Order: sequence, then structure tokens, then C-alpha cells
Amino acid sequence: MANLHWEVYVIEDPQKNAFVLPGGKIFVFTGLIPIVQDEDGMAAVLGHEIAHQIARHSAEKLSWAKILIVAQLLMAYIFDPGMFFSRLFLELGVLMPFSRKMESEADYIGLRLMAQACYDPAAAVGLWERMKEAQRSSKLLEYVSTHPSPEKRIQKITEWLPEAEMIREKSDCEHVMFGIFVQKLTGLANAKIPSDRIHHG
Repeated sequence: MANLHWEVYVIEDPQKNAFVLPGGKIFVFTGLIPIVQDEDGMAAVLGHEIAHQIARHSAEKLSWAKILIVAQLLMAYIFDPGMFFSRLFLELGVLMPFSRKMESEADYIGLRLMAQACYDPAAAVGLWERMKEAQRSSKLLEYVSTHPSPEKRIQKITEWLPEAEMIREKSDCEHVMFGIFVQKLTGLANAKIPSDRIHHG
């Protein structure tokens, strides 16, 4: 994973979503930006997507997909008239809970990653509170969704916050943030200012 060249692409689309592809390519839809709001919020999103890659969730999904195909063929052979219902049973009973588990795992790893990178882990709670307002999803939609509800995510992230905040404290963030501040100042000092923007007193 250390050798991955991470790339972030922005897609002009109103969807409130982001995803990662194998190889470290992360895609963020512009519809998510108003929900993200700030740098800490974006760190929560990117941390979550990076966590999917670290945990090799894409490979796990592929393995499970192969198993599901075999299971669907077997159930189709046994319950031929109920093929649709057998497929629905597999998706609701196996695939969706498994996907939710991966999402929760990515939330946990992503929270630790953003804290270690000196971002405020509490921003992840704010992110999902805003997402909850944007989605206003019902319990039925949560049940048939591959993602946990925003309410459940907020609950779990709040439980993990003390651990994440401890990680942030151990990451020498004051020194890191001061270094970034100095870097920005140096960049400003070295920037070429157009002559028409210079006013002499």
C-alpha cells in the first residue's frame, strides 16, 4: 500500500457519493462537496475511501460475488419458479449485511487515518449529521441499503472518537500544523506579486 500512487478525481455530478478503485484512484462527486464543507470533512471522506483500499474490500467483494453466483445457480435449480425470490434472499440475507460490515470497517479505519494525519476526527460526526439531513432516509431504505444508516454511523463513530482523539494527540499535530503554517507563509513570501498589486506608501 505504501507504493500506491493515490489520485483524487472530481466528477461533476449531483450525487452525494465517493468511491475508490483498485490502484489508489479515488473519485468524489461534486454533489458531496456541500456536505463535506471543509478540509476536515474531506479528510473524513478520503480516509474512508483509502480504508476500503487498505482493507482490500474490492478483492473481498469479488470473492463473495463468485460464491453468490454459484449459490444463485444452485437455488435456481432447486426453486426454479422462485428464482427472483432466491436472488432477493441472497442479496438481503448475505450481500447487504456483508457490505454494511465493510462500510463500518472503513469508517473505523478511516477515522484512525484522518486522526493520524492531524485532522479533527469529530468532523466525521458532523459529516454524517449533514448527510442524514440530506438523505432523510427511512428505515425501509436503510434495510435494503448496502450502507449503514447515517444514524448508526454517527453512533459508532461517536463511540470510536476517544480512541481517534488519542491517536491525534500522539501524532505531534501541533508541530505538524505549525510546519504547514510555515510552509504556506514561505510560499506566500516567495510568490511573485504583480507590480500593479504593489502599493507604495
